[in-house]
Order: sequence, then structure tokens, then C-alpha cells
Amino acid sequence: MEWTMKKYADNLLHVLEGMSGRLTQLEFNSQHIEYTVGELKVESADNHGAADGKLRSLENMIREVFPSSSNSALKPIMIRGHSSKP
Repeated sequence: MEWTMKKYADNLLHVLEGMSGRLTQLEFNSQHIEYTVGELKVESADNHGAADGKLRSLENMIREVFPSSSNSALKPIMIRGHSSKP
């Protein structure tokens, strides 16, 4: 009887050690994913800012090339450009 209990306890301990290792690996992978997602958010924000700057630059160039055009003529173009941002 004692031998059987020891056998079951050893098996249980072995399974728990395996689960602990897997949980540690899962935690490490989760932290890596969180870090990667954070980097993607920063890159996305940087790209968004760069695209916004390029759009403003384009608007300024259009105004320089066509100084006589009214703001109301450019407004639909600017609205379309701004609404297509991610």
C-alpha cells in the first residue's frame, strides 16, 4: 500500500514539474508577445505621424502651386486624404 502511494505521489510530482516548466515557458512567450505588440504600436504611431506629415507637406505644395485656388476647392481632397488614414 505504501509503495503504491509513493508511486502515485512521484508520478504526480513529475507531472506538476512538467506543468511548472510549461507555465514558465508560456509566461516567457507571453512577455515576448507583449513586448513585440508594444513595438508594433510604436512603429504604427511613428508611421502614422510620418504619413500625416507627408500629407501636410503635399497640401502645402498644392497651395504653393495653386495659390489662387480657394480653400473650399482643396477641402474635399484633404478630407479624402485624412479619412483614408488607418
